[in-house]
Amino acid sequence: MTTTTAPRLKTRYREEIAGKLREEFSYENVMQIPGLVKIVVNMGVGDAARDSKLIDGAVKDLTTITGQKPAVTKARKSRGPVQLGAGGAGRGPRPPPRGSRGVWGGG
Repeated sequence: MTTTTAPRLKTRYREEIAGKLREEFSYENVMQIPGLVKIVVNMGVGDAARDSKLIDGAVKDLTTITGQKPAVTKARKSRGPVQLGAGGAGRGPRPPPRGSRGVWGGG
């Protein structure tokens, strides 16, 4: 039997931040307090088109930050003679949307 724990950000928001928002803006109903729906993490890797080691470093960093291994997206179209080739070099990493696991995504 596995026990699931709520993500830290979600727990902190419910326990600390929501109460402070209710006091500060004097909300009468709990449903008036704004909630987080989705957290998106993007990372631009400028010179990764020429050097794949930069993408490996970015994947490692995003894995550490989000707790999920990101998917490396590929270029769909060729951009200029020297920059990117279609499907060749990676365009950049992005973590997958997975609900409450890793990056808390409201699911």
